[in-house]
Amino acid sequence: KLMCRSKISLDFCQSTDGRPTMHLRSFEVPACGALLMEDSNTLLDRLLDPPALANLKSPGPPADFIIFHNSWELLEWVRYYLSHEEERAAVAKAGHEKVTRVFNALNMWGQVFERMGFDIGWLAKDKDYLRHKSAMEGI
Repeated sequence: KLMCRSKISLDFCQSTDGRPTMHLRSFEVPACGALLMEDSNTLLDRLLDPPALANLKSPGPPADFIIFHNSWELLEWVRYYLSHEEERAAVAKAGHEKVTRVFNALNMWGQVFERMGFDIGWLAKDKDYLRHKSAMEGI
């Protein structure tokens, strides 16, 4: 319930050995409709679209989540998005739409059954799922 009421949620993926990691929270936050801010040591940018440019006013469609590289940058992003509600909502919406469309239970379980050798031709997958399939298999 708390995540669903949040405007912004954070995820810290720094592993103890410095290797990139990823948590389920990376999918839970957007699924709940909040803007996800994640540290730069993540595998998530293979599956969701990060900002195109590392500045506050990047052109183009909104990213699916926001990456931060240090505590000062995180603070800058939080202040920015709390004072720019429309932009925060656009990023949160883009993340929510991607996660619920591409990384839903049907697609994810479909991939499990496909790896087990079952014919899942009946499973309708959209182009975003197919584009991310090889990235998911590599994680």
